[in-house]
Amino acid sequence: VDFLSSPLFTHIGKKTAEKIYNILGDDALKILKKDISTVQTLDISEKAREGLREGFKNMSDEETDGMFELLTLGFSNNESFLIRNHFKEDTLDVLKENPLRFYLDVYGVSFKKVVECTSNLEFEYKSEKYAQALLIDIFKNISFNLGDTFLYLDDFKSTFLKYNSNFDEALKRCLDERYLILDEDRYYLSSEYYDEKLIADYLNCQRDCELIPEEEIESLILDNSSASSIEYDEYQKKAISNFFNSSFSLIVGGPGTGKTTLIKALVEIYRSKYPFNTIMVAAPTGRA
Repeated sequence: VDFLSSPLFTHIGKKTAEKIYNILGDDALKILKKDISTVQTLDISEKAREGLREGFKNMSDEETDGMFELLTLGFSNNESFLIRNHFKEDTLDVLKENPLRFYLDVYGVSFKKVVECTSNLEFEYKSEKYAQALLIDIFKNISFNLGDTFLYLDDFKSTFLKYNSNFDEALKRCLDERYLILDEDRYYLSSEYYDEKLIADYLNCQRDCELIPEEEIESLILDNSSASSIEYDEYQKKAISNFFNSSFSLIVGGPGTGKTTLIKALVEIYRSKYPFNTIMVAAPTGRA
């Protein structure tokens, strides 16, 4: 039922999948794989029939077996789909050789879930492969909790050693296989490292901007302050000045420090200075 209602098949929900299972029984998948024309005998919608045809048509036998095996082990529909979509016909081989790659290589599948679902398989969970995945999981958790994109060795080594003594080999595997990147004395997850590098390279290409004399900026701030009845402190004035004389600005501060007020001022002052330019403001939430 989980397999048939997975993202592999369009227009088939849980109820339709249960109906198919009730009609065809435990061998439903084998029957449909062997003869897809069987869908014509099912009491389901034409869209659901087409979803079955397309789903089985687009999958090799290896992919179908891999997806079914993942669901049987306890992975969710979404997790199974992500794993199968990444490894395709190699899914069962990876499951046999090193199921921890489901965590290491697939975004959206947790270390804990992989261990839970595959703990009964013939895989050595005291091996170097396990130590490698454990190190990555510890690294991710610590960097997330600290809010940093990189860690120093002392930030994560002692935590790892509480659970596993094979630190040196685990670290070497992570570096050799590029799950971690070492830049001077800083360790990064490879995805974080290359994302940061891409952003930095982009920002370095945006350096040129029109410089505005300080006196003019002070006048613009004064005009806006009078119009909005808001008196800006020295930090806010400096942030406004930096905004107009830099191609990139990063404004940080805790709750209630005036970030929203400052952004509103920046937009208003920019409009007064460049009335015919277009301003784009984006936010990750609908409340900002």
